[in-house]
Amino acid sequence: AYYLNFGPNHIKKIAYAPSFGYKTVPDNMKKQISILLNRFNCLSAREISGCEIIKELTGKNAPNVVDPVFLLNPEHYHDIAKPVKIKYKKYILCYSLVGIKKQIAIARKLKKITGLPIILLKPSASLPIKGIDKTIISAGPLEFLWLFENAAFVVTDSFHGTSFSLIFKKNFFSVIAFPEKADRINSILKETGLENRIVDVPGEINQNNLEIDYKIPTKRLEEKINISKDYLERALKRDN
Repeated sequence: AYYLNFGPNHIKKIAYAPSFGYKTVPDNMKKQISILLNRFNCLSAREISGCEIIKELTGKNAPNVVDPVFLLNPEHYHDIAKPVKIKYKKYILCYSLVGIKKQIAIARKLKKITGLPIILLKPSASLPIKGIDKTIISAGPLEFLWLFENAAFVVTDSFHGTSFSLIFKKNFFSVIAFPEKADRINSILKETGLENRIVDVPGEINQNNLEIDYKIPTKRLEEKINISKDYLERALKRDN
């Protein structure tokens, strides 16, 4: 279904910013995926490696475009964000999907330097964690936006956690939980020139790399967004 393998052939099929999830495709799946990809009228990918896979399997040059969350202005997210009742005006937001131990260690280092409390946002309940000032497990999409927009610092192993840190111009650090699946984070940080925001141990954080100068990253991101919108508009206007 993710390859739109349904419906008549004359229906226009457009791929906007899909992700393969891995850098390569297993040999035993290449033929099947090649057939499915060739049914598309327009192809693109979220990572450079995805564009390379498409080129290998179809012979077509697919543009590298940004994730859909970047197509909206920060103001759109601000307008729909739902406040969360917390007592802290400034805080370190730790958004964890899988790599919680490494993230918490990094967040604690930030807390030691800045004196700010840590809010842990995670998808499931757990026992109290030392050094965490508040744990939130009930946030929906709108609360998620508010927590990111109002954070002083963000520590996350999530691609979309990284993306919304960029959108809201937060001071953030990204943790790679699974290197084989990290191409999405690596690609967007490489595009914006912020590869140095990827950290692995608390010792990599110090007073000199706490804050991000967003002047150049913002310009690079805006250029990429314009390229992405242009691709999408052209794809929608195509007759076949």
